[in-house]
Amino acid sequence: MPIGTFDRSPPPFFRQGPSALTKLALCSALALVLMVADSRFKLMNPARAGLALVLQPVQRLLLAPVDAWETAGDYLRGTKRA
Repeated sequence: MPIGTFDRSPPPFFRQGPSALTKLALCSALALVLMVADSRFKLMNPARAGLALVLQPVQRLLLAPVDAWETAGDYLRGTKRA
């Protein structure tokens, strides 16, 4: 094997890395494959249930001001009718 073969530089694709469009296409294809796999095989149901269990107290805490505002509004509307 001649030594001159090692002096060649690699093709631009490998030297510069994939372009932004190539990365977008690969990530989009991966996302579609994962969505189809999840819809057919219900892979994420346990993860969704666990995440909902963990986030439910946070959700209730963040909705407390909204619930208080609605309760106060209902109370004030009730006092106007009386």
